[in-house]
Amino acid sequence: HAALGQSSGGAIRLSNEKGSAQNAYEMGRADAKKDIQANILGMEVFGLPAVWDQDYKKILKEKYHIQMKTVAGCVVNTTIVNHAKGYNEISGAEMKRRFGADVFERAQEEARKQYEQPTGIKKGGTRP
Repeated sequence: HAALGQSSGGAIRLSNEKGSAQNAYEMGRADAKKDIQANILGMEVFGLPAVWDQDYKKILKEKYHIQMKTVAGCVVNTTIVNHAKGYNEISGAEMKRRFGADVFERAQEEARKQYEQPTGIKKGGTRP
């Protein structure tokens, strides 16, 4: 997953004006600030998820109340990417401030370990 921004309102607001990529970046930053003020912590993500992605999202939500918001699949444009970049710069800094600089690495490692526990899961990264 790469990371992106959706405000607590649910929809990304995008402009069709010239310079919309820069506008999307600024809107992403503003959306993250609003969410933080409302005590909503989130990261915008897009792209192909890791095989242990569901475990990762669950750990972040249950332990840290962080919502991973999938805003696109593998096909993105500069507006989506820039909104996510702006959103995640602000929200990521707040999460690291609250939970430590390695909060995402800790959650990823825990998710990987849970995924690979001896429950019939193949080491190759596929579930039977």
